[in-house]
Amino acid sequence: MLKPEQGIAYVRLNGPAAHQAKATADFLSENYANPADLLIGFNAILADLVYDPDPALAEPFEQAIADLGRHLGFTSQRPEKDFKKGPDGLWHFGEAGHAVIEVKNNAVTDFIKKHDLGQLSVSMNWFNSEYPQPAVAVPVMFHRSHKPNHDAFPPPGARVVTSAGLEKLRESVKAFATAISVDSQFLDPDAVGRQLLQNRLNGKNAILAFATTTVAKFDG
Repeated sequence: MLKPEQGIAYVRLNGPAAHQAKATADFLSENYANPADLLIGFNAILADLVYDPDPALAEPFEQAIADLGRHLGFTSQRPEKDFKKGPDGLWHFGEAGHAVIEVKNNAVTDFIKKHDLGQLSVSMNWFNSEYPQPAVAVPVMFHRSHKPNHDAFPPPGARVVTSAGLEKLRESVKAFATAISVDSQFLDPDAVGRQLLQNRLNGKNAILAFATTTVAKFDG
């Protein structure tokens, strides 16, 4: 198959065809035959959602982010990997809402480097060029710290999932999976919807509830 001269042509994400709870139940019922398999699937995702300095763990983390989005009823993509441009991850919540995601899970500094925040800004520019209004996105970085270095500037509205935020996200996802595994409740959109809400995994909360804004510059 011939490729365009500029590389692989980008394919935009469409929002979920159904309400989040139904989209989640549909996805889980299609991919898991029983509660035991469901828990194995969620635990595999959580096993890779860990901040670790090993560069080899960046790829599994990025894939886990993409998989988590689908398990929560969103459409999800890895533009940089699949199309050689764009962010590490992209979630579409529906109703024109997105999360542009950059992953720095192997960062070891107590601050966010200029290059990393610059990458998030470039990814937001990419999003704005690929997704016309009224589509909107929140820029999100997975990084152990939420403090930019003195020479680093986050894009407007940037949010960071820090070490503490990631642990809370993991706890919520685990609680969600455990609850919907009981009596195969993952097959029931109403039960799924209640647990999404209870565990703050509904809509944009699935990231924003566990993220913080960037704060004063790091001067250390």
